[in-house]
Amino acid sequence: MLDVIESHQDHVHRDLVIVRFGHAAHATPEQFRRIKDLGIIIEANIGSNDITNVMPKEDHPILQMLYEQNEVILNTDGGGVMKTDLDEEYGTVKDKLAKFKNPNPPPDEKPLTVKVKGVDTLYKDLSAEEQQRFDLAHLQKASSRYYERIQADNESRRQPKEETP
Repeated sequence: MLDVIESHQDHVHRDLVIVRFGHAAHATPEQFRRIKDLGIIIEANIGSNDITNVMPKEDHPILQMLYEQNEVILNTDGGGVMKTDLDEEYGTVKDKLAKFKNPNPPPDEKPLTVKVKGVDTLYKDLSAEEQQRFDLAHLQKASSRYYERIQADNESRRQPKEETP
């Protein structure tokens, strides 16, 4: 799919088209970089992936998405069906960020890492600039930007069209 989007990117006006990938749970770090470069929004559905046995919450690549600076919005993937909600999604990410940032994880827990140039890297080994990427506020801001863009698009569609003579 990325190859198709890349081959057509010169023909798509990014202000008019929003491209979203649902889940992206099995993407590689390289694919996350390509997704970012293409301006694709990732809809992360961590609870849904867990419930449907696609991927346990603890294995979800949300940390890699943040490291690669992807535009990520959290979703429920049909909360009424999946029994998930946004508060739970944000809580999952908040917990995962806390574990990742913990300089002294319990000895029985494998420390969380992100791939940097193919190497599993701890939070403490990232640069200060890289560490700033791991803030829940980034996800909240991404959601706000996304919904503002959707609202603006909806408003522009409601405007009466001027007739041309």
